[in-house]
Amino acid sequence: MCLRPLKQEGWRDQVLRFGTWNTASLSDHILRWCIISAGFDVLILTETHGVPPSFELIQREFPGRVIRSCAGDETDSAAGIIIVLSKRAASLTLSSGTENARMAWVRLNGIYNLTIIGTYVPHASKWRPPFQGEYLQGLESSVQNLRERFPRDCQILAGDINVKLARNVEKLTGRFSMHANSSKGGERFLELMRNTNLVHSSSHFCPSSTAPRGSATFYRPKTEKRPRCLSQIDHICVSERYKSSVQSSKVYWYPSIRKYTEPYDHGLVAIEFRFRIAVRKSEVRVNLDYSSLKCEETQRKLSDLIETKLSIGPKLEKEPKEPKSQAPDLTDHRIFPALNPLFDPKEHTTSLTTVEENPKEQSKILTTVENPGTQKQPQIGIQLNPLRRRPDQERDRENLTTVQKRETGNLTTQSNLEQPEPEPRTNLNPKAEAYRPAMETEINAEYNALTKAVQEAQKETLPKLPMMKSLKKQIPAEAN
Repeated sequence: MCLRPLKQEGWRDQVLRFGTWNTASLSDHILRWCIISAGFDVLILTETHGVPPSFELIQREFPGRVIRSCAGDETDSAAGIIIVLSKRAASLTLSSGTENARMAWVRLNGIYNLTIIGTYVPHASKWRPPFQGEYLQGLESSVQNLRERFPRDCQILAGDINVKLARNVEKLTGRFSMHANSSKGGERFLELMRNTNLVHSSSHFCPSSTAPRGSATFYRPKTEKRPRCLSQIDHICVSERYKSSVQSSKVYWYPSIRKYTEPYDHGLVAIEFRFRIAVRKSEVRVNLDYSSLKCEETQRKLSDLIETKLSIGPKLEKEPKEPKSQAPDLTDHRIFPALNPLFDPKEHTTSLTTVEENPKEQSKILTTVENPGTQKQPQIGIQLNPLRRRPDQERDRENLTTVQKRETGNLTTQSNLEQPEPEPRTNLNPKAEAYRPAMETEINAEYNALTKAVQEAQKETLPKLPMMKSLKKQIPAEAN
């Protein structure tokens, strides 16, 4: 199979497959098979007997992939050359042309261009023109003209030559040619090769040991009228300068089996050619040096560059964050004991007391803060939870307290030791005392409204916990 189209740019060595096959009349389905499934980059079909009926439709279906020779006259009905190109070869095509009904050529682009010539030489027993000798002379002049036109190209001449070439001809044939002696037309073709600097590439490769017909390209089984015929008359020649580019040469019989259901008539001669072609590439790979990023100055420049590229306008100043509100948490039962489901208003009555800034004092009273240069304003604090006690009060309410008597040195224990309540302070400000009744009434009303609003909000939004039902206690009638 031919290789896939290349996706990289530059010059790359690729192995192209070239072949030639004498079809002995060409049909539509064979031509489609050669285009789609044969797997050759350039396939030369000879003795096509003109063109198949739907040739123009095939040309429109596969544009640029089918090249044909000019039409022959009535005296040469077997003539016809068609060159089938793969997609990759079609993309490399520079030009093409034809000289007569038995010759066509195509030129491919590469680091050195490639000129491929397909030809069909008449056999020696032909009794109507064109004759073999005259055609070989005209073929030599055509090859010379193409060499003068494209002097630096590599030329490949392939097709059904209908001549036998001797093996081990100096600088022309190899030692694996099937014939020991050349035919009359073979001597003329060797002279053509010598004048155009061509080398017979097919005879330089040993055929496979499993090939029953060896390097033979023409085979006809034995019949009653004629004996078995086995010969090598289809050839591929390459310019002497580029003969080392040929990688292999084989003869395939599966096209003949496909057409005749058995090996018969001509086999397909194929070579693999290493050709440096021009291809495209999407991007150029560059080896990056990251060692310079270790320098602090380079890092600073890189960060400045990134900021410059990413900036889309003036930098926006961040909006200052709003300070967190110091409002008390309404769900905290320690601050609002009335919201606690265990709260019993009969046991604990909420009262307003004055709060002093010093937390160590047990009694919290109303004090005034004198600000220099301003009028004296009362500072009022509210103690909403009477259940909260200071740490020193908790320590006083321990069940057992150890008291050491210094006089006797004996230790005694007392249970439920309680200290007397401290006496209230009497040095209160008379003006602050005058404000107290009004402030207590106002704060009491605000607290009751706030507590009621919170309780209603909790009933609407907060889900009812199942454990709350078990915690609710019903007060018996006797306690009242």
